[in-house]
Amino acid sequence: MTLVFLGWQDEAAAELGLPFRPLAELDPARFDLLVHATPREQRPGEAMPLDAERLRPGTVLIDMSYGEAATPLLEAAAARGVVTVDGREVLLGQALAQFRLMTGRELPREVGRRALGLDVRALV
Repeated sequence: MTLVFLGWQDEAAAELGLPFRPLAELDPARFDLLVHATPREQRPGEAMPLDAERLRPGTVLIDMSYGEAATPLLEAAAARGVVTVDGREVLLGQALAQFRLMTGRELPREVGRRALGLDVRALV
């Protein structure tokens, strides 16, 4: 397994006992699954954290950004036939589980989707 880090990469890779590869060396075409989990949300007009043009159709890209809309990276990836998962979908899964743990009740998925600005008709 190879992880690609941004920031404190040397220490994190060493602590995990994994090889370190700088993000600049990442070839996204080599992977079936990529998780974008940098600590900043990409804004329109900013450089993408990776070259979406190099993603293969069918690759899965999870963008952990919790912004109000899909990031430009997700939009570019989806246009290439990449399976994309918006960070808000991940957040929804976490919120549903946490609500159940804290209250013993189920939070209706459509309530969570609406609160996060997600399509309430989606079957995710």
